[in-house]
Amino acid sequence: MDNEKRKARCRSYRKANSERIKAQVMAWQKANPEKVRAYTKAWREKNPEKVKEYDKNYRKSHPKKLNAYAMEWRAANSEKIKAYHKTYSKATSDKRKLYNKIYREINAEKEKARLKGYHKAHPEKGREKDRKRRALKQTTQVEPINEKIVYLRDGWICQHCKKRVNKELRHPDPMSASLDHIIPLSKGGTHTYANVQLAHLQCNLSKQDGVLPQGEQLRWF
Repeated sequence: MDNEKRKARCRSYRKANSERIKAQVMAWQKANPEKVRAYTKAWREKNPEKVKEYDKNYRKSHPKKLNAYAMEWRAANSEKIKAYHKTYSKATSDKRKLYNKIYREINAEKEKARLKGYHKAHPEKGREKDRKRRALKQTTQVEPINEKIVYLRDGWICQHCKKRVNKELRHPDPMSASLDHIIPLSKGGTHTYANVQLAHLQCNLSKQDGVLPQGEQLRWF
């Protein structure tokens, strides 16, 4: 009976002095961070299931708070994140290649549709990639070329027929713009600004791998 009375008195005291007790506890925790961390660590190790359940409920109850904390941490540790991703990518390159290969095989139709959509949305990149591939096969000098810069340089004038090229026309229209290698790659030409020019698609195709007089065609960027 004495124990029950003592417990009742303690409960009443804590209830009546809750703010004062809370302030005292916080002051002690602030003054003894190492003890608090050690106690918390020991308790978490001793009660893994309770910790798991608590963390789960906390994440469920405070999604906005956790998202804000995560964004703030990522912004403050961008270099650390980059270094981690770089190290992780290097360590798991073989695993990622295998995973990507399996994914492409399982989702062949989806991957085909994705690539088709990408090439349709970025025709310039697709053509530049094909030109680079051809140039590398010829083991020639290659530099990244922006075809729009070449078109502006040449004033949107076909360097074969000397007629204006319509900017609005798109491949495969025969009068659309195309990038022509002055000295063809098959003849040892380079994939550089000095060896490319604007030409109508039909003019480019009619030339094939012939070499026109170099004095007439050679343009330096």
